[in-house]
Amino acid sequence: MKHVMSAEVEVVAPETGIASVLERMNRLSISCLPVVDGRTPVGVISERDVVRSLAEHLCHGESLPATAAELMSGPPVTVRAEASADEAVALTHEHRIRRLVVVDEQGELVGLVTQSDIVEAQTLMVTEERNLLETRVEERTHDLRVFADRLEHMSLVDPMLGTGNRRAMERELERLQGVVNRYHRGFAVVIFDIDEFKKYNDHYGHPEGDAVLCEVAAACQEAIRNTDLLYRYGGEEFLVTMPETGLEGARDAAERIRQAIEALGLPHVESEHGIVTVSLGVATASPEDSTLAWPDLVSRADGALYRAKQSGRNRTCSHEA
Repeated sequence: MKHVMSAEVEVVAPETGIASVLERMNRLSISCLPVVDGRTPVGVISERDVVRSLAEHLCHGESLPATAAELMSGPPVTVRAEASADEAVALTHEHRIRRLVVVDEQGELVGLVTQSDIVEAQTLMVTEERNLLETRVEERTHDLRVFADRLEHMSLVDPMLGTGNRRAMERELERLQGVVNRYHRGFAVVIFDIDEFKKYNDHYGHPEGDAVLCEVAAACQEAIRNTDLLYRYGGEEFLVTMPETGLEGARDAAERIRQAIEALGLPHVESEHGIVTVSLGVATASPEDSTLAWPDLVSRADGALYRAKQSGRNRTCSHEA
């Protein structure tokens, strides 16, 4: 109540003359005047009390009250300053009054609260609760959005290599196919895998094989452009998408990848080359290939990779239209 009550309250003592009481209520245009003994409220003079007293005088010839104590209704209905709006509403309904005298813990007057003040307090409380709820909803919505974005990112990334996974690869290939169909701008794909990787795992163990996969992926990332994207196609096989790249440019890029991995010099005693190497297949979708579906393009690159393997490994072959 202390947040909505009127703290500056006009009061009168019990012995105050009735003429002074009425003059003060009229001059200040107030409809309620607490009567206090010191600072302790002992009654309330309201317009209803004045009308009742005048009616009794006019109708029954009773004498008019001489002091505030004789005119007031008492004892007053009080409410603690710390009370809630709901408690105040209950008191006004119970006693059928429009005002409550607000007191402190010692029972001394600290203010006056009206029904309008109580409604304001309830409105303020509802507004604060609504704002708090809206804030919580916004925070929760933001947290859910961040979580959903994180899940979406996780669903598109290979957890060990940090490259795009098969799902992300297919999404990007569909996007690039759309670019070909709509804007007639071609792209290339390069597929490569590690030569004799099964023999590597059998000889060195799978933990070492995983480490090689990570090093190969990192070397490839360094060798390609920012616009090119690396994906783990499956097992030890990788795929790189290269937007707006023709056959010659794709072959050059594939050779940079091959040379970067060869330069790592990772020992592979089971390979005829003595180190870890990769074989690569290249295929392109030209601006005129609007009818070529991306799975067919990947199949062409895979066929070129097979020829690179058959030709001795550690080399690049391309699909020739």
